[in-house]
Amino acid sequence: CKGGSRDIEIHGNLFVAAGERAVNMGGSTGFEYFRPPLDMGAPNAEARDIRVIANIIRGATASLGFVGCVDCLAANNTIVDPGRWIFRILQETSSSGGFAFEPASGGRVINNLVYYGSGGSFSTHVNVGGGTDPGSFVFQTNLWFDHDAPGASAPSLPVAEQGGIVGQDPGLTDPAAGDVSITSASPAAGAGSALDDLGGDFAGACFGSPPSIGALEPG
Repeated sequence: CKGGSRDIEIHGNLFVAAGERAVNMGGSTGFEYFRPPLDMGAPNAEARDIRVIANIIRGATASLGFVGCVDCLAANNTIVDPGRWIFRILQETSSSGGFAFEPASGGRVINNLVYYGSGGSFSTHVNVGGGTDPGSFVFQTNLWFDHDAPGASAPSLPVAEQGGIVGQDPGLTDPAAGDVSITSASPAAGAGSALDDLGGDFAGACFGSPPSIGALEPG
């Protein structure tokens, strides 16, 4: 979703070992390919209002990238074992040639269930590049569980999180076999924040009130 993309929802998908970035909100686009065309009289962005909701993301070097995107959302995704980073905040297209570009900014990371291992090639929870505005991001009611070192599950984030759950095993049914469902006994059940953006969960069921954290309500 780049080149001037706007108002796109990526919902209810399964991503398995999906390369460098399983979902890239924004990116890098040659100026002649932007649609609508770039505007010299207003700030431009690679993408705006991209919403990544209720997906299951297994593997990939990074699960989600906010790359020159403005006001984008990652909510209620279940993220399992990213290789190096969970989230990336980057700027690959900068102001030049008379065109001004806004930095990656205004991102919201809410109600995501992150089940990861800090061993191996894992680097950091959020990789922040230059020319971005990480202080404008919101992190809220995400669950973070490092299955290699549960006591070290606390994420390193660019801003303080509101209501995060840290170090509590979400009780995924069988993550090694790809079953990332939860039960009503999970600390993720009913622990999320209400969002107007939410429709159905990964399986098409309605989210609860309040919603669970992650892509699936308890079965």
